Amino acid sequence: MKSLFAILVLFLSNPSVIQTDEVLPYPDNSLHVEQYQSLGMPSPDEIWNAAEYKRAVKVIKGYYDVDKWSIPRKESEYSGALFERMTKIENFEIITDKTENIQERLREHDDLLHSVGQLMSMYVEPYEDVQRLWCRRFDAQNVIPLERHFIRVGVLKDLQGMMSDRGQRNSDLDLMTDKLMVGVSTTIEEYLLIIEHDFHQYQSKDLEWFAAELLDWSIKMKDYLSDAQILTLTKNWKF
Repeated sequence: MKSLFAILVLFLSNPSVIQTDEVLPYPDNSLHVEQYQSLGMPSPDEIWNAAEYKRAVKVIKGYYDVDKWSIPRKESEYSGALFERMTKIENFEIITDKTENIQERLREHDDLLHSVGQLMSMYVEPYEDVQRLWCRRFDAQNVIPLERHFIRVGVLKDLQGMMSDRGQRNSDLDLMTDKLMVGVSTTIEEYLLIIEHDFHQYQSKDLEWFAAELLDWSIKMKDYLSDAQILTLTKNWKF
């Protein structure tokens, strides 16, 4: 009887003895908003642009390097406001705002994608028993960083190059820009929704599908830009 009691005590006092596939929430060691702000974190009460995201990444990275559980956490009584601001889609509305200068929009697009990728890298734990976002044993290589989809394929370079060569926008370029901006803003929203599902499990197959969808979109956009460039060069040819 004493042996049985001892076994029960062991199980109750040491949860790790019980094997489970449950994805546990990570410890909330996050700080009060003011403490992050004292080191340069932008205010959660204001819309962030690319410059604010860059500052936020720098501050969060500093805390992450010391204690990875101390970065802003969803619905935390301490840092929840920062997490909410970090994942608000309104921060990215400049990308689709046609009243803004197109070059500024493209520059913001580039910087915002880069910052979101950096944030994601701090919220992904590929081989942790206590997961912070995704299922255990998830291979982070399944999700290719956004920069590889939209920057390395040369979409921005092609678009900016065409704009520079023509010196003005026309209907073809308007359509191209619209497709690019809608695609990018949708992708940012999808990516941030992954961050929003803080404690939920994701199956590897679902994430692989998501990565494949991004890659497929970027390839189609690259083809579209190439076709449009050819059209621009040949539209005035006489046969």
